[in-house]
Amino acid sequence: MNLRELLRIEIWSKRTTRRITARIWKLLRPVLAVLSVLIVLSVIVFLIERNWLTNGERKVAKVGLAQVEQLESLLGCNCERFETVDKQAKATVEISNQKAWTLLDHAIASVLSLYLEQVELVQRQDSRETAMKLFVKQRHLEWYSDPKLNKESHESQVGIFKEFSSALHKKLD
Repeated sequence: MNLRELLRIEIWSKRTTRRITARIWKLLRPVLAVLSVLIVLSVIVFLIERNWLTNGERKVAKVGLAQVEQLESLLGCNCERFETVDKQAKATVEISNQKAWTLLDHAIASVLSLYLEQVELVQRQDSRETAMKLFVKQRHLEWYSDPKLNKESHESQVGIFKEFSSALHKKLD
C-alpha cells in the first residue's frame, strides 16, 4: 500500500463519534439526573438551615436575652443580685446552646453567649477598677485616669451592647 491509499482510509468517522457519544450519553443521563436532584435538595436544605429558627430555640433565646439585658442593667452593682442573675443567664444560654439545631439556631446561641461574656467582662473590669481605686486610696496615692477616655470607652461599650441586643431582637421577634 502506498501513501496515497493510506491517506484515503478513514480511521475515525462522524458515525463512530455519534455511536460513542450516544453510548456515553446513555450512561451519563441517569447520573446527571440524580446529581441535579441532589444539588437541588442540598440547596433547599441549606436554605432551610440558614433561615429557619426552631420554636424551642426562639423561646429559650428570648428568655436568655431578657436575662442578659437584666444583667446589663445591673452593671456596676457589686451585689448578690448580679451574681444570681448571672447564674440564671449562664444556665439559659447553655440551654440555648443545647437546643440549637439549625445553622440559625447556632448563630443565635453564639451571639447570645458572646453578649453574656461581654457583660461579664465589663463587670469584672469595673470590679477590678473599684478594687484598684480602693487600694490607691488606702495607700494615699493618686489615681490617674483620663475622663475623656473613660467616657469614650463607656460609650463604645454601650454601643456594642445595643448592637448585640438589637441584632438578637431583630432575629427573635
